[in-house]
Amino acid sequence: GTDPEAGVLVEGATVETTGTTAGTGLIEVFGTGGSAGIEMEDGTFRTVAGNIEWTGDSTDNVGILMREDTGSSLLQTTGTGANAGDIILTGTSTATGMVVGISRNGMSLIQGTITTVDGDVELVGNAVDGGGVSGGADISVTGAGMVTVTGTATGMNSAIGANPPSITTNSGDVTVTGSSVATTGVVVQIINTMTGAITIDGTSAGTQGVIVGGG
Repeated sequence: GTDPEAGVLVEGATVETTGTTAGTGLIEVFGTGGSAGIEMEDGTFRTVAGNIEWTGDSTDNVGILMREDTGSSLLQTTGTGANAGDIILTGTSTATGMVVGISRNGMSLIQGTITTVDGDVELVGNAVDGGGVSGGADISVTGAGMVTVTGTATGMNSAIGANPPSITTNSGDVTVTGSSVATTGVVVQIINTMTGAITIDGTSAGTQGVIVGGG
């Protein structure tokens, strides 16, 4: 979808596929907008074996915005083993100018839950004057799935999101990578895994590539 406001706006909708064979039941969402490429205010996206893939691009504010209004926001895959669906979110903001709160971030996951069993979770946020990835959502993997978060910020403003996301896995590895010029590439609050490895890699010419526990 393309719109001067939100390219794709989800308000309380449920989108679900039930295919149980690897490669079936894919849900793809593409949004290009001014205020947000993809904006979710309550709703559910759920698959078994299929991937959930979002690509949101914003020219004026946030690439992907996820939050809750009166209900809940959920992205979920329930498949296991070879039939596990991944969740892949890519948000890009090319907006420039002063940053206030969550504005101009590549991805602002303010509220909600992103969860899989054996599927991987991959979040990629790219911004100019905002942060790459920020927000307070819960990212939870209960099986063997891995979590990868990558954020880049190339502008000169400082934008550190409040209530950054928490990440929990069982045996899957967690990798957080942030790169920034003067703002912050990635902000996360909690990283917890039972037996997986945790890798944090931040580079910055100004402030911080990655912030853990800040906001």
